[in-house]
Amino acid sequence: MKYVPFLFLTLLLLGETSSADSDSTRRLVLVTCAQAEITSLSPSEIHQLFLGIPVEKGNLTLEAAINHSDPFLYEIFLQKIANMSSMSYERHLLSNVIQVGGQRPRVFNDARTLINTVKQNPGTVTVVWDSDIKGRSDLTVIGEIWRGPVD
Repeated sequence: MKYVPFLFLTLLLLGETSSADSDSTRRLVLVTCAQAEITSLSPSEIHQLFLGIPVEKGNLTLEAAINHSDPFLYEIFLQKIANMSSMSYERHLLSNVIQVGGQRPRVFNDARTLINTVKQNPGTVTVVWDSDIKGRSDLTVIGEIWRGPVD
């Protein structure tokens, strides 16, 4: 019986640790408008989409939107989705648009404007911090790009 308080205290501390971990971790997520009814994209589809190559999903032609609102977010995007440096990414975009006839993704410097654009345009896909869309039912997270510590 003397172990019950110890066990309770241990479980309480473990609970505190896990909630502290979630508070100290942030995620970069891939999102689209909830009306688009897209539940996931393959890594290949994501890569093609953000390189300006047309991607069809269901009855939608998807469109990428680049989030330039946060330099750290954009750096993660370049590493995890584009798999290249900023200069190489820009060259590939231009080349793909010319050769394949795709469309260069729109660039947004303001996260709110970007989120409102995604919300109003089914088929538009972007990356945002999960904290920027917390509690929103008009957007759907279709993938996690990165998880890491809060600054």
